[in-house]
Amino acid sequence: MAYRLLLFFVVTIGYHTTFAQSDTVVTDGYRKFYFPSGKISSEGFFKNGKPDGVWKSYFENGKLKSEGIRRNNQPQELWKFYNENGTINSELQYNDGQRNGLQLYFFFDGKLKSEETVINNIRNGWYKEYSENGQVIK
Repeated sequence: MAYRLLLFFVVTIGYHTTFAQSDTVVTDGYRKFYFPSGKISSEGFFKNGKPDGVWKSYFENGKLKSEGIRRNNQPQELWKFYNENGTINSELQYNDGQRNGLQLYFFFDGKLKSEETVINNIRNGWYKEYSENGQVIK
């Protein structure tokens, strides 16, 4: 649970930090945002001044951090989150900004760690947790 809460805060803080970098009014269309180092931090489309469409964010080392679709600034459909080494961290399904559907979490090496079904941000149904060798442990 603490891991998921930490992930939420990292994504939320990272999102707000990325968009706080620019003091200018965001115009519609494709935009890129940058770290102070000049490396890209995120990219995607704006519609009516809000993120809309495919969005990607990056670690400062250039590796992909997250990718997914936003509608009216809300996460939609499948979002993928990665570790700084480039391996998958989680695959989360969203609907209007709330987690909905099968949620997958992975060990640092990319092997499946746990899975659960969520409806409107609430676990609904089975939760499975796996050992690093792929055996169900919970």
